[in-house]
Amino acid sequence: MTSGIFYHNANPCEFDMGKGRCNYYPPHYSYETDGGNIDYFVFRGRNANEILDQYTRLTGRPAMLPRYALGYLGSSMYYAELPNRCDQAIEKFVDTASDEGIPMDGFQLSSGYTTYQKKRCVFFWDQKRFPEPKDFFEKMSQRHIHVSCNVKPALLTIHPRLKEFMSADIFLHKSQSKTPVTGAWWGGEGYYVDFTRPAARQKWKEELKSALLEQGADSIWNDNCEYDGMLDEDVRCDVEGTGGTLAENRVIMANLMCFLAKETIMEKDSMKRPYIVCRAGSSGIGHYAQTWAGDNNTSWESLAGNIATILGMGLSGVPNNGCDIGGFYGKAPSEELLRRWVQSAVFMPRFSIHSCNTDNTVTEPWMYPTMTPLIRQAINLRYQLMPHLYSLMYLAHLTGQPMMQSLQSVFREDENCQKENINFMFGDSLLVASVTKPKIQEMPVYFPKNEIFYDLYSTKVYLGGNMVSVGLCEDHIPLFLKAGGMLLLADATVEEYQQTNERGPADYFGEPKRLRIVMAPAKSGSMVFYEDDGNTNAYEQGEYCINTLSMEVDDRKEQVVFSVARQGNYVSAIERIQMEVICDTKSPLHVLLNTTEGSRELVRYMYQPEFFLEQQVKEAEGWFYNPQTKRSEIIFVRPRSDFQVVISFEMDDLIKM
Repeated sequence: MTSGIFYHNANPCEFDMGKGRCNYYPPHYSYETDGGNIDYFVFRGRNANEILDQYTRLTGRPAMLPRYALGYLGSSMYYAELPNRCDQAIEKFVDTASDEGIPMDGFQLSSGYTTYQKKRCVFFWDQKRFPEPKDFFEKMSQRHIHVSCNVKPALLTIHPRLKEFMSADIFLHKSQSKTPVTGAWWGGEGYYVDFTRPAARQKWKEELKSALLEQGADSIWNDNCEYDGMLDEDVRCDVEGTGGTLAENRVIMANLMCFLAKETIMEKDSMKRPYIVCRAGSSGIGHYAQTWAGDNNTSWESLAGNIATILGMGLSGVPNNGCDIGGFYGKAPSEELLRRWVQSAVFMPRFSIHSCNTDNTVTEPWMYPTMTPLIRQAINLRYQLMPHLYSLMYLAHLTGQPMMQSLQSVFREDENCQKENINFMFGDSLLVASVTKPKIQEMPVYFPKNEIFYDLYSTKVYLGGNMVSVGLCEDHIPLFLKAGGMLLLADATVEEYQQTNERGPADYFGEPKRLRIVMAPAKSGSMVFYEDDGNTNAYEQGEYCINTLSMEVDDRKEQVVFSVARQGNYVSAIERIQMEVICDTKSPLHVLLNTTEGSRELVRYMYQPEFFLEQQVKEAEGWFYNPQTKRSEIIFVRPRSDFQVVISFEMDDLIKM
């Protein structure tokens, strides 16, 4: 059994995790808090995911974000800091991505748009940089780009509308009076908003609506909400009229800020699925927002450290997390560092390249022309993985299970996994081995006990319980599909989309017409493939489809039965399914498709070019075994009800003697 403890206390505290020693007791951990009750909850379960299920049931289930939140989110401090016409520069950035064949779903608009007297003043539009905000948002919408505007919870003393905000009484008060108090802020002294005050919340929502949502913004990026510039712990918060100190309420400010953003977006459009991004928060922040690992440095150490941070956030009930790819602060990342960071970040819930480089460079996917094809390949893989990513987000929303899972939590009985903080499981199926060191040609990878893994690209078999030196290549990091695992991919390229679809890359990759399922049936396994419209709250009224995918292998391994059971009313856009089945010992003999309308045997093709031509031109059904890759490809029209695919591996006695 596994245990978890949640200390329900917002005061400053200290944890000593297993290092405490004295003459009377063995090593132990301790918890100290500056105030409040020692109020805690104990959870028990068979594994970490059961603990997280209980914890997020208490603190709030992780948000079901719109699908575009999982796409590539362009960003950079540079574009919002230009002296004028930042809007045109951002439009050009988006168009460049399209020209380079790099899909993009959103743009994270840094706070430079709020510049006044060379300082950042929240809810103020710099007319030199953005002369017509509505026009800017309209042009971004035409490009299928969702803009998240940076918002900060304090007003500088030079803010042009300070008197108006002061009269609304929205700020923290001095400890000994009802006078608003200032603290250190970005650019000078500033007044911090007290989100525990009803009047402050109302005023904040009004400003979000008028300054951002009514201009055309459709998501909010809450930043710098740690209140770390207010050093006096005794300044007063309203706390719904009961009064309290900042020390008691500091950590909930970010949560309240995100709650208000969510509420404001839904008040404007109740069917719109809110997307909030936030840098800070306390217990339950995942219920409102996608988070990231803060302003990281540009270094290999940051890449490794961010992976560990994201895994830790997942174990803390915040599964939808990421980092600034390539590093936020420092000199430009090297070609190798950027490539490896992007390749690893493909499997992180949040995918955003964001920088404030110290050498006058801007980190962009195409900043190294010779490297651009590999960056493009990695980002395209991200979009091909969208059906799997979206299904993992649904599972996180339903149970709190992290999208990136630490090996310690998944394979808790394997003591060799307890020291691993870099490699991780993408869902339950895929082992991701991130490259976090420069100029290496191979790296050790540990495969957990009692499991079998297949190299996703070569189908090479790795037995669990072994540390193996794995060779590296430039175009991808090592990826291994676990026996019994499945991987869902949108079976299309950006180029195919641009030729055939007019709705935009975000819509296409979210709802592909063809679904590819890579599966390793060395043993039984299952997963959930979740579908809905990706943008609205219609899923709460039953407009969804939960596809339970099951892979049953008989004891003699002579037959694999792949089953799909559907639940829900959503009409999927998927028309055809391609199963890519790892067959590492022998070819199938025949393949049957069983539907509610009957059973039929799929045609076997012996000549691969004919197979691909038939299914591409005539959309024919059938299957082909490739002895070189040791995989069978099975293609058929997707049934609109429950179905089975029966793959027989029995031996056919050709001689029949």
